[in-house]
Amino acid sequence: MKPLAQRLRRTIVLAGQETDYTARVCARSRNIRLTVSARGLAVSIPRGVPQTRVDAVLLEKSAWILKHLAALAARLATPIQWREGERLPYRGHDIRLSFAPLVFVPQPVLVDGELRVGKAVEWDLCDIEQAIVRWYRAQAKACFAERVAIYSDRMGVLRPRILLSNAKTRWGSCNARREVRLNWRLIMAPQEQLDYVVAHELAHLLEMNHSPAFWAHVGRVFPDYARVRKALRLSGPRYGML
Repeated sequence: MKPLAQRLRRTIVLAGQETDYTARVCARSRNIRLTVSARGLAVSIPRGVPQTRVDAVLLEKSAWILKHLAALAARLATPIQWREGERLPYRGHDIRLSFAPLVFVPQPVLVDGELRVGKAVEWDLCDIEQAIVRWYRAQAKACFAERVAIYSDRMGVLRPRILLSNAKTRWGSCNARREVRLNWRLIMAPQEQLDYVVAHELAHLLEMNHSPAFWAHVGRVFPDYARVRKALRLSGPRYGML
């Protein structure tokens, strides 16, 4: 019986976006071949081709790759309907959306798994969405401050300035000014996924790259980061990410 080709999970940064892919060495292939399916990006590599050549092809085709991955995420996503009874993701669980007259509920409040939103008679779906997003952002701001403080201490770095991000393709970023941007949509995800992104961005305060040294810093405080990163990537469309 012919042995199955080995498949390896790898990561490359394309246009500033971390992109996971599955690499498979294929003896019959003459050229590097890229495919995007429900499983994500797959790369078939002829035997003997060095990783540097694979990276060059991926960078050259980055626009095509990101375009097709975004289209895939859009197809897989289930848009939130801002209506009574909708199940909204929050910290890894679903909460139920309910409406009340604005005079009785001046701002959204979470009670017993139900997000009660004050709604004026003339409000449309856009007004409702904006009110809920403001609530999400407020929860995110408080949560991120707490988690960044915890992981800054664990990693031995000074606490950076925390900013909220509204990006649709990136969970976080870090710059040389010691500013860490975290996507407010992370408040929808389970705690371990949020914590992975926090640890990831704080590790950039030690290594501004994705070198083995960088991943060693992440792994030191978050040993199971590979599993959690994959889970976050798969659930991203549920939270409105592309």
